[in-house]
Amino acid sequence: MSALTPTMSSLRFDSRTPSPTTSSPSSSTSGSGSLPTPPGLHQNSIDPAARWLVQKYGGTSVGKFAERIAETIVPTYLDQHKVAIVCSARSGSTKALGTTNLLLRAASEALKPVSVDTPAVTPGTQTPSRNPLWGRNSPSPPRRSSVSTASSRATSPTRQNSLSSLTHPSFNATVDLIRSEHIKAARELIKHDALLKDLEAEIDHDCEGLRGYLFAAQVIDEISPRSKDNIVGVGERLACKLVAAVLQDRGIDAEVVTLETIVLDALQSPSNPNGTLLDAEEAFSDGEALDQSFYDRLADALGHRIRQCPPHRVPVITGFFGPVPGSLLRQIGRGYTDLLAALLAVGLDASELQIWKEVDGIFTADPRKVLTARLIPIISPEEAVELTYYGSEVIHPFTMEQVIRRKIPIRIKNVENPEGGGTVIHPNPEPEVVMEEIGLLFSGLNGISPLKTLSQLDSPTHSTIRQKKLPTAVTIKDHILVLNIHSNRKTISHGFLAKIFGTLDRFGVSVDLISTSEVHVSMAIEDTIGKKAVERLVRELKTSGTVTVHPDMAILSLVGKQMKHMIGIAGRMFSTLAEGNVNIEMISQGASEINISCVIEGRDATKALNIIHQSCLQITPEAARGRELLSASGVEYATFLNLTPSSSIKNASGTPSRVITNLAVARSNLLRIFEVRQEPAPLPSFAEAEAHARNGASKLGTEAVEGEVEMDEGGEGFVNMAQVRALPEGLSITPSTVTRLFLLREHRLHGIVTGIQRVKTIASSEDGMDRVLISFKDAKISLMEWSEVQRDLMTVSIHTYERTPQLLSMNSPTWRSSLRTDSLNRCAALTLPRDALAILPFHSSAELEMMEQERTLAKDVPYAPSFVLDLTEVDGRIRNVLDMVFVPGFNNSTIAVAFQTTQTWTGRLNEFKDTVTIFMITLDIFTRTYPVIGQIHGLPYDVLYMVACPATIGGLLIVTANAILHVDQASRTVGVAVNGWANRVSTHVLSAQPNENKTPLDLQLEGSCLTFVNDTSILLSLCDGEQRSLKMHMEGRAVSRLELSPPLGMTGPAAVVCVSDDEHVFVGSTSGPSTLLKAVHIEMIVELEKEDVVAPASADLDMELDEDIYGDVAAQIMAQSTSGPATEKIVTLQLALRDTLPGHGIISDMTFGLMAEDGQPELIACTGVGKLGGLTRFTKQIPTRTKRKLPSIGGRQGIWSICVKRSSNANMDRANSDGRDTIIISTNSTPAPGLSRIPACHSFSLFSDKTGLLALPASDPDGAPETEKLERLEDILDTDRGTQWAVLYLKSGELQIRNLPQLEIVFSTPEVRFLSPSLTHNSDKEMRHSDNTETGFEIQSICLAMIGESELTKPHLTVLTTSGFVASYEVLPLPVQTTRRGSAQKVLSIHFIKTLVHLLGRPSNPVILPRRLIPFSTMTGNGPLSGVFCTGDQPFWLLSVNWSPLRLYPTANNTIHALAPSSIFGSEGDFLVHNEDGPALVQWVGDVQLGLELPYRPILIGRQYTAVIFDPATKHVIAVSSQKARFALYDEEGKSAWSVDGPGISEPVCESCSLELFSPDTWTTIDGYEFAQNEFVNVAESVSLETLSAEKGEKDFIVVGTTIYRGEDLAVKGATYVFEVVEVVPEPGSAKRRNKLKLLCRDEAKGPVTAVCGINGYLISSMGQKVYVRAFDLDERLIGMAFLDVGLYVTSIRTLKNLILISDAVKSVWFVCFQEDPFKLIVLAKDFEAVSTTNTNFFFGSGQDLAFISTDENGIIRMYEYNPLDPESNNGQRLLCRTEFDGQEEHKAVLTVARRSSPSIDMSVEKLDANLAQQAQSVLVCATLAGSISLLSPVESARFKRLALLQGQLVKNVQHVGGLNPKGYRTVRNEKVSRPLSKGILDADLLRAFIDLELGRQEEMTRQIGTARDLITHDLSMIWQSW
Repeated sequence: MSALTPTMSSLRFDSRTPSPTTSSPSSSTSGSGSLPTPPGLHQNSIDPAARWLVQKYGGTSVGKFAERIAETIVPTYLDQHKVAIVCSARSGSTKALGTTNLLLRAASEALKPVSVDTPAVTPGTQTPSRNPLWGRNSPSPPRRSSVSTASSRATSPTRQNSLSSLTHPSFNATVDLIRSEHIKAARELIKHDALLKDLEAEIDHDCEGLRGYLFAAQVIDEISPRSKDNIVGVGERLACKLVAAVLQDRGIDAEVVTLETIVLDALQSPSNPNGTLLDAEEAFSDGEALDQSFYDRLADALGHRIRQCPPHRVPVITGFFGPVPGSLLRQIGRGYTDLLAALLAVGLDASELQIWKEVDGIFTADPRKVLTARLIPIISPEEAVELTYYGSEVIHPFTMEQVIRRKIPIRIKNVENPEGGGTVIHPNPEPEVVMEEIGLLFSGLNGISPLKTLSQLDSPTHSTIRQKKLPTAVTIKDHILVLNIHSNRKTISHGFLAKIFGTLDRFGVSVDLISTSEVHVSMAIEDTIGKKAVERLVRELKTSGTVTVHPDMAILSLVGKQMKHMIGIAGRMFSTLAEGNVNIEMISQGASEINISCVIEGRDATKALNIIHQSCLQITPEAARGRELLSASGVEYATFLNLTPSSSIKNASGTPSRVITNLAVARSNLLRIFEVRQEPAPLPSFAEAEAHARNGASKLGTEAVEGEVEMDEGGEGFVNMAQVRALPEGLSITPSTVTRLFLLREHRLHGIVTGIQRVKTIASSEDGMDRVLISFKDAKISLMEWSEVQRDLMTVSIHTYERTPQLLSMNSPTWRSSLRTDSLNRCAALTLPRDALAILPFHSSAELEMMEQERTLAKDVPYAPSFVLDLTEVDGRIRNVLDMVFVPGFNNSTIAVAFQTTQTWTGRLNEFKDTVTIFMITLDIFTRTYPVIGQIHGLPYDVLYMVACPATIGGLLIVTANAILHVDQASRTVGVAVNGWANRVSTHVLSAQPNENKTPLDLQLEGSCLTFVNDTSILLSLCDGEQRSLKMHMEGRAVSRLELSPPLGMTGPAAVVCVSDDEHVFVGSTSGPSTLLKAVHIEMIVELEKEDVVAPASADLDMELDEDIYGDVAAQIMAQSTSGPATEKIVTLQLALRDTLPGHGIISDMTFGLMAEDGQPELIACTGVGKLGGLTRFTKQIPTRTKRKLPSIGGRQGIWSICVKRSSNANMDRANSDGRDTIIISTNSTPAPGLSRIPACHSFSLFSDKTGLLALPASDPDGAPETEKLERLEDILDTDRGTQWAVLYLKSGELQIRNLPQLEIVFSTPEVRFLSPSLTHNSDKEMRHSDNTETGFEIQSICLAMIGESELTKPHLTVLTTSGFVASYEVLPLPVQTTRRGSAQKVLSIHFIKTLVHLLGRPSNPVILPRRLIPFSTMTGNGPLSGVFCTGDQPFWLLSVNWSPLRLYPTANNTIHALAPSSIFGSEGDFLVHNEDGPALVQWVGDVQLGLELPYRPILIGRQYTAVIFDPATKHVIAVSSQKARFALYDEEGKSAWSVDGPGISEPVCESCSLELFSPDTWTTIDGYEFAQNEFVNVAESVSLETLSAEKGEKDFIVVGTTIYRGEDLAVKGATYVFEVVEVVPEPGSAKRRNKLKLLCRDEAKGPVTAVCGINGYLISSMGQKVYVRAFDLDERLIGMAFLDVGLYVTSIRTLKNLILISDAVKSVWFVCFQEDPFKLIVLAKDFEAVSTTNTNFFFGSGQDLAFISTDENGIIRMYEYNPLDPESNNGQRLLCRTEFDGQEEHKAVLTVARRSSPSIDMSVEKLDANLAQQAQSVLVCATLAGSISLLSPVESARFKRLALLQGQLVKNVQHVGGLNPKGYRTVRNEKVSRPLSKGILDADLLRAFIDLELGRQEEMTRQIGTARDLITHDLSMIWQSW
């Protein structure tokens, strides 16, 4: 589109009024048409072959989308067509404010009598007599000069004193409203001042003319039909002037054409050249309708008039075409604009008539009622007419007839979706004819509706309908009244029908459907004539016979042109209705034979519409796929082990570092392997050293470490994870070393981990390495070991027990296996259901000698056959096993089993109290005998778990809910009570230890972990994260008592605690960050208090002497009693933090919000529990902020920021100067660097190595020592700079590394072009070739750069292919066993291991916008960070932190041309970026954290949040916090029913909630509302409700549902709260306005309110076992409208239009419809299975196919279908479960997101087709209690089939980690079906294994499934999209 030129200052329009004195056609085209056209305007095509295209825009399109019409729609058609535009009168913000309605209101107001106090006409004024708008002889509207006159007249005193001072009629306000609406729209749309001035003058001129016309009508007190036509015509005139001005403002040459005299032209003919309108009025005075000849003449006149316009201009034509004989409104109605457009298309012989509406076209059913309705690409006129008659608003049949009879197609399109193809109403709707006749219309268009769109006529939807001869659409017509008349007088039966129709004619009633016999008539009529009229009609009809009336009926019509050839379609329709329990009142088939109609009850209308649509049009839902977007958070299982060789390596600083041990951790299906490294501590900054000097050094063991630990003032080692920041470790600010966790490998397993243990096998005795044993939820054990060559875990064996009788008969889905191993690695045990164990024995050296087996065989098979041990067969009393542990110190493996033969609970403690028994069982693997060697009876009933003591101590530590006990082999029991309940629930008398402040202990041991640090130190981790030490006091070799220490610190709530050999303690948490601690043992001398030293009596002394077998105890006691103060040397355990493993914890709820920085969407989640609770903000890309624009810097093709040394004469006395400057180099041309001494290369990278990994051997090939070299200054400098290397990728496909400056080849491999798993040096010169040499996987760019965090960066080789693959290889030293020896050539002893593969997809324009890899280093809040950036389209950052693998993060920009780090503006974290907006300086948002799959920003608040809401109106976040509060129980009289009655007795607690309002800027609480202490919030949602306080009639409110606890004996209650976020006056001195929560309504309920949602402006909520629909009356109360009895406990409610999905905790899913007239909730269908459903959602694909997705408490995802035609659906009453997919974790929160893409105008046909396929899709974002986030999105059918075949190949042909079965992992066990329902959802994480394969295997696998690799990669890139 050309730019707007300054010469466009006049608004052109053309009335085309012939001159009275001239009759030549040429004279009638003068006027505006002769005005010169400003240069540079977009004009109509001047091609003589170009045909006219008529576009008609309705009032809503003109009122809301005028800018889109001018900028997007019209310009697309101008180059190939001659466009004519017809406009209706502009609509208003509401229907009542529409221009036509206002004009009719003004006309009626003009006839109202003038008020008594209306001032009389003032002498000296006159009524304007000039009427330029109406009348045949009126002059043409003024040009620019006259406009100026009108403008000046508008401001002159004459105008002010003309009408307004004369009188004040009521229509004045209406005319002013019309003027203000159009002036406001003009000022919003017109940017050119001169055009705006002219347009405003024209609007003023027309409105003043209207005012004068109305004044005249008021004076004569009459408005004729023709006058009313003229008044209504003003609306079209104003609209056309506005549209023409907007077109000119956007650079389109347009003019206004009015048609006031066109009817006169049509009435004049050669036979009657002087015909007048008066003659025509007389001809039609008796109400006779206009005949077809009139419309034919009118069409010819219209065509003649438009052809007189300048051919290059776009005519904008008024829909009003002047006075019509008999009145325009009477003869035609208010749809005259459509008729005018149709007649204009006929007169111009247009190629097409386009009707632009606000819908995509005609659908197979009403999309508001049938969610699976699809767009009909082509329809016949007969079908369109039938749909119009029976309820679908398409286009008036008469208007359609005018166009169709001239063989001109009509296309209905959506102004909001101009790219859509719309619906074509064509005279011959066969696809091939349409393509031949209409297809050329869009042959030259680039943006909207190209030929590919018309080819959708052969799409599956349309072709299936045509080929299978299916109906076209189904429609419903509501508000129907059925009259049944039975004649009671057979003698006059011949006049029976005549009398009935005569009666109907007198009442003006038309019949829609009729069914007749000789004496019986049934008629369906519209129920719009009024109740009294119906009563009068019935009374008169009763004279003809018996009359019955059936109100509230509906007509269901099935329409299709081919239906007369469809055998059995009527039977299918009626049988479908019968199966759906829909009663039929009448049946009728029209004479046209293209529709079958029936009358049904109105309440069944929506149900019948859906079942007929699914049955007769055969539309089924599409499939879906699952993808995990964010892995599980935290650590649930962990163990230390020596898995990898602990060899010394060099870090970046050149000082040695050491791998202390390895750590394996798991949560859910995520397995991670870490190295625990000891690294030299980084040097502190000057500011840190000064701060440390001011504050003083801390004591040893009292350090605080980042985010986790803070010691108390007394140095007692108190650790607070939620409060501290990082401080250096040790006595000084510069500790010698630091300990860090460094990730080696991360895997998403196809199984849920339930245990990790270290074991040593026979092979461990040779290599010294441990093996890892992992158990899984489905009773499997994997044995794995580390491969240094592959740098990954390798599976040794997999042991499955899922087919054992114990698993097959299990009926508890919540059961989880646990894994235990013997301390001497003799066997492992896995717990099974029904009190059984799976035993896996391991070979030992002694065993092999006895069995005379070869040692090499034992290395390959290190285990003996496993077996299942049924403990009930060992002893029949073993039932209800609580825990099992291996006990050390025995010759054979021995286990301790705690069980409860007789179960009890708190209500039965008087009868059964100490019911737990422990059996010691020896496992004799060889003889398969299992004797019970010890029994311990009478233990407390609340035993939680056991811990085996070391062999030096012996016995077991038993942890109960209230105490810790030690039981030795002699069954002697000692213990310590942690609260006052211990002695109440057990007969064991335990000492109550006081707290550090002398108060009784009050601890809870549920969720605790007890772990031995060494043989004498025990660490107790409580459920709240508190860490304590448990001391065992010994008397000789026996434990005399247990003592708990004061708190050592606070960490996250521990899920697992493990200790390494060197006493590193890892506290794994599922609720927040996990912690790596170091146990420190400090010896202290303490003085005992006197009460602790008591001299025993002589009798007691004698008894002790008799029992003393370990020493002279009496002498010691006497010595202590007679000497000085008693002292004792004790060893205290303290903890020092070493590192943390970040984790956000569980996700309780989430919502989408907008980032304050750039308005991008972000996912706000409630994460963590307790003191680690808060909010976490997740984004798809790393958020950045633009610091400044840099227009003076180029660099579209490259930007470099270089540090150079400052010259000696520069100013060197500036502060903090480092003697360096930063310069920026940029280029706008493609750089072409060249290296003359190397062969031609396709891509290259320069690398400076400081790690020492890239180093040549230090000796010659013969092994002689290297010649002693002189130390030169250059060598010393080179050591600091590192060695220099050139990495080349040659066009031959070879990767070379050459040293600089010699350029010798030191590494070469051809494997990189195949993306092989590892790259090693290939000394042979032969290149590897595949069968297909033209692989298409050409490497586009390579980059060798350091990637990592702080000093622990590692070199990585990043490879980018032209097909969109990104692969990254880590550079590692060759393993010792593979190091090359004796080579004559110096080569690097390295290899490359592939650590990351990502699929971007092919670039959109690789020539203009190539992708390049750029290394970068920046400074973040956590220190320096290095990585690689990719420019081009889909730019991304490639980086990693210590604890995470490589991550690829996209940017917010779709295109980045160049990037370079820069510190020129004083910040080390800046980047120079050249994007689509030009060069700029950007910076990462400061608080963003990296390492997870999504960048995140944690907001640690210190309390847990259970719900979060984003308020779009105020951009604020509202969250519900939950904290523990004291629960007080009261009786009926209000007195306290219970109080604390003893020391150490804890009070009952309950959840207490608050509603908090957060500021979007600071993320702090600015307001809140506290609920009652015993009131808990179940649900909080933002709901749109009808209200009188909003202009639109609806407004968003915050609705909260609560539960009120009242104790065990009273039923819970609930309440519904309605809040509003309001703006309040700012505080004094603050200019910023504030927001607060305002409580509008509180409605109490008799049951808990567990779910709320909005539906059509009403609130739908659950209250106990009922669901209510209520209205928000006067913003102060809720009024019930409808209710429904549902299941037991509603967990979620979702609505879509008037459809409702309800999930129940017991009764699964309900599908309900909401009806408003009358208000009613109707159950359409439900699932009859007993499923504990937690969430349910609507799910639809691009074709608007509907399904229902539900999730249950076990994480199973089910997809339901509503199909009443299926016999299994029980006549539509049952929802059919089509797919079950095991998601493994409960989905706590599920969000529905609409995914739509906006294609660009210049998009190619293929891309547009793919883009359209992605529109109107729903994506479900699911969050779990494990902290993971997954996506569920629809997949197109053909793509689903290809990927399903690929998924099957990946299951069978790929070795998965741990030997697990991906298919079994996702399969749901369902005994009610013959085979699993597992074919509807794809596992995207399994499909990811495809891109990890080397490219050759990808080609082979795709050939096996009969498709192309490029097609599969395209499919994968389409489904791997975020929300």
